[in-house]
Amino acid sequence: MRREPLPSELEVVKGIYSHRDDHKNPLVFWKSPKSQIDPGVLDKLSSYGAVRYIAPMVFHPDREIASKAIERISELLGQVPQHQLSWLDESIRSQYYCCSGRAWAKQWYQADESFVRSLDLPQEQLETVLVLLVSHNNGYVRSASLQRLSEVNEILALKMAFIRANDWVYDISSLAFGLIGKLLDNLSPSQSTQFLHLVQQLQHKKRRNLQPILDGIELGLKSEEGISTLLETLDSAELHLARSAFGVLKRIDGVKLRVIKRSCYHKDIVIRTGALKLAMSLQDRSEQLAWLKLFSGDTYAPIRKRAMYAIAEQFPEESMAVMMNNLTHINRSVREVARFYIRRQAAFDLPGYYRERLESDERCMSVGAVLGLSESGQGVDWREIEKLPARDDPKFRGAVVIAARNLGAKSQQWFMEKVRNGCPAEVREAKIALLGKSVSLLDELLSLHQELHDLFRLRAVRNIIREQDRWVYLIALLQSLILEIPERYSMDTCDIAEWWKANSKQNWFTKPPESLLEEILDLTNTALDKKPQNTFLIQIKDLINLLQGID
Repeated sequence: MRREPLPSELEVVKGIYSHRDDHKNPLVFWKSPKSQIDPGVLDKLSSYGAVRYIAPMVFHPDREIASKAIERISELLGQVPQHQLSWLDESIRSQYYCCSGRAWAKQWYQADESFVRSLDLPQEQLETVLVLLVSHNNGYVRSASLQRLSEVNEILALKMAFIRANDWVYDISSLAFGLIGKLLDNLSPSQSTQFLHLVQQLQHKKRRNLQPILDGIELGLKSEEGISTLLETLDSAELHLARSAFGVLKRIDGVKLRVIKRSCYHKDIVIRTGALKLAMSLQDRSEQLAWLKLFSGDTYAPIRKRAMYAIAEQFPEESMAVMMNNLTHINRSVREVARFYIRRQAAFDLPGYYRERLESDERCMSVGAVLGLSESGQGVDWREIEKLPARDDPKFRGAVVIAARNLGAKSQQWFMEKVRNGCPAEVREAKIALLGKSVSLLDELLSLHQELHDLFRLRAVRNIIREQDRWVYLIALLQSLILEIPERYSMDTCDIAEWWKANSKQNWFTKPPESLLEEILDLTNTALDKKPQNTFLIQIKDLINLLQGID
């Protein structure tokens, strides 16, 4: 399900609206059509956002084309998630269709109440056309279409009534209100839940007092059958619908525990966060503590920390064990929260605790112990980390590099070796260690830059050089461009362009040494011999010539 059409789909739309040779109006965006449209091209439209471009084609005088358009639009409308219905409604209504040479586009604008009432189509086609007309520019057409749709398909009419309930035309809004009140009574709870997101969207509308609608649908879901249906809806694959169901459930008295049990392991962090808030509002302190302890082990760090804060503030006597369990968590902010509350309660040898955990067989604990020791220990603690046996685990190897950086235990050459031969996690952390510091190995970095074929390492080296000196970075880019390494070509071209945008003539800076300017000019000329049409190289050459002329 994709909202915005792909470029290839827009080309199909342009083909439908393509111009004639006798077209005289250059101000019209969509030019006059060819004499014949191939109905088969509509099959190439796969984004439901394309509906707004082809909606008037349902009135095409060629019934084959009109039937194909209705069929394709019906398929695309079936893909529209409920939370995108308002967007589609507005996009259809705001779309401009040039009528010059298009009887079908003209018919769209000329539609009126009598036209809607006289539509004579098979039921499925009629439903599709009426759904489109409910989003029409003309208020009379919207009203007549909604009324007739309620006679043809009540479920579709109810769905569109939720959209029209906020219509700026009072009579249409009143009609939608009446339909919702009438049709809701005929729905079972399982059917009502399908409209929950549309109801939730209405809560944010201010044009009308929509509270009666909201109260009506929620009242029908407060029965035992309704609550069971809502709990099942929490497991819906459509997260917007699941969140809407959770929003209703949290406002129903007496079901907090059932909601928390159903939501505490939910895949959606928004619902899990809501479940934590419900747990924090429980009146029974023992139940509240039990649930907070469960959430203090959540996989999402912000939820985990929020539960830790609540336990530390409301149940200080129970907090020590919870904080100890989180001292070796892989997330740094979680470890910091745990250390803060442990230090506040009592004197505790944190480095000693981490040293004991270094040999743990549990992967996450050993990684957390390495990181924790590097954050709370001293330089001498590096010996404890260094003697650990090597592991293939990238997270562990990255943690060792972070520890070396935090403890200041290794030289720049050691980090350079990690950039050259380490795994991606080691490369990333070694790069951070070298960034922002005066690197004494610029010549070695430039040499390594020319040798590398791994684009990930190459990007890391470029980031280090760029932080050291913008001109040396430009030299590295020009050298790489001259080498004409195929896998680097796209990266080189983009980086040269970015360098120019960041350092062009409108940016003032200190003039570099003449020797450096000469080297850059020579490299630029060599690069221009290979890429004479590259405008950024031409501009860089002009910049260097300008700088050489400044005393």
